[in-house]
Amino acid sequence: MNESIPLTTCVGRLMTSHTIVGFTDCDMYGHVTTAKYLEMAIDHRFRAVTQQLGIDFEAFATDERVILVNRTVTLRFLAAARLHDPVEIQLWIDRMRGFRSEIEVRMRHAATGTPLCDIRIDSVSVDVDDRVPVPLPAEYVPAGGADPRNLPWAPGHPKKSSRSG
Repeated sequence: MNESIPLTTCVGRLMTSHTIVGFTDCDMYGHVTTAKYLEMAIDHRFRAVTQQLGIDFEAFATDERVILVNRTVTLRFLAAARLHDPVEIQLWIDRMRGFRSEIEVRMRHAATGTPLCDIRIDSVSVDVDDRVPVPLPAEYVPAGGADPRNLPWAPGHPKKSSRSG
């Protein structure tokens, strides 16, 4: 796909990946640490957005001189994952307006479906040089053949997204 599409096309599109809990993910009791849940969410956010939405954050920072900064993060712990547990990570952009994007992340035990953790990330797009918030671009050309219009809808979507501040 080489055509430019509205960035708001990405709102509400469900991105899913899987991981296995490793030794360094756990505390001394064998449970995944809170910090590791957040790290998994952020890693998934960048990997999934690049692979499934076709948004290349490195190119965005280099070419557009814009980065995303996490303004607030809310993490709700629901159940413990343990060493070697399979984890499903689901993420979607819940809302996008002006220079803000609100991202929802849900983690579940992949084998049992048990909810493990819900995370909400409120991000701001910031000019790399001036270090001030700047509006998100209205459009983008998905990289790597990705087409967000082929992804399933997240719970509660489709929603309309406002482009105002």
